[in-house]
Amino acid sequence: FEGVVINKLHGRITIEFERVIYVGKYERYEKRKTKIHARLPKELEETINVGDRVEVAECRPLSSIIKAIVTRKIKSAEGKK
Repeated sequence: FEGVVINKLHGRITIEFERVIYVGKYERYEKRKTKIHARLPKELEETINVGDRVEVAECRPLSSIIKAIVTRKIKSAEGKK
């Protein structure tokens, strides 16, 4: 998955991404958002901030809500140098 970091805590982040769903009743498309909690490795902890675009991969359940891990940073947040 690819998504935007919306919250950063010690050792984990919350990412959000949009997907497009077709609604047959109205014959239209709608946007829906999905939030995923992911483990943040110590190597990437200093480089990733809120607003950055990251890639996460599924893994075994690490806790009751964390079932993914951050693999790499794709893009920094806009407005930051």
